[in-house]
Amino acid sequence: MPIKPSSEVNGDLTFQPVGSSQAFFNGDITLKPNEVNPVIDAILANGLVFQAEHQHFYDFDPPVWFIHFRGLGALIALATAVHKVVKATSTPLPQQPPSHPTTPLDADRLQRILHGYDAEVGEDGVVTVFVARKEPIFIAGVRVRPQTNIETNIAIAFEPLTRSGARVAAAPDFGMLASEVDPVMRSCGRRAGTSAACTTRRPTSTRSCSSPTSSRPASPTSSPGRSAAASTG
Repeated sequence: MPIKPSSEVNGDLTFQPVGSSQAFFNGDITLKPNEVNPVIDAILANGLVFQAEHQHFYDFDPPVWFIHFRGLGALIALATAVHKVVKATSTPLPQQPPSHPTTPLDADRLQRILHGYDAEVGEDGVVTVFVARKEPIFIAGVRVRPQTNIETNIAIAFEPLTRSGARVAAAPDFGMLASEVDPVMRSCGRRAGTSAACTTRRPTSTRSCSSPTSSRPASPTSSPGRSAAASTG
């Protein structure tokens, strides 16, 4: 079955403002095997934090790897560092979103069923539903938002396999607390007609708080383009 790039085989580069022209960056990037080491080298050489390397699906042909990385610093310097990482891949640049994407799927209904906060129609009719977690999540002293894609949302991509949308392939990406991993894996068992492809802890030094003492992000202390020292909490 061909998997389209917009069906969880793409990268996300997110920037969250934290004040004083500073930003928190979190990203993941899709790679061919021969791109993995050059990208890790570029992440480290540009002062960013390497977080994880893994596969989402074990039977992709050709094999595809995902690398997660982050940073904290001055916005422009941070974006420049991220751009150098992307240039270490064969990803075509510049890119633009589809101007008028369409889908045979009912995006609004999928959003309502999953109680998501957004449903996005991408290329090839793929619908991605985003579901935010309720717990505040902190990393490197910053309270991260669901849109930064750090353990705070569930992105579920639905790819239509027919013109009518009668058959679809779904690729969920769950952000979970440690206590939720086993129950979710059980619910994704073969009897439900699904395949559990990968479990990984992507961000280092991530912590959740049920009653944080402050919801404001900590002041960044790193030099421009470099990540601040992580707080393990």
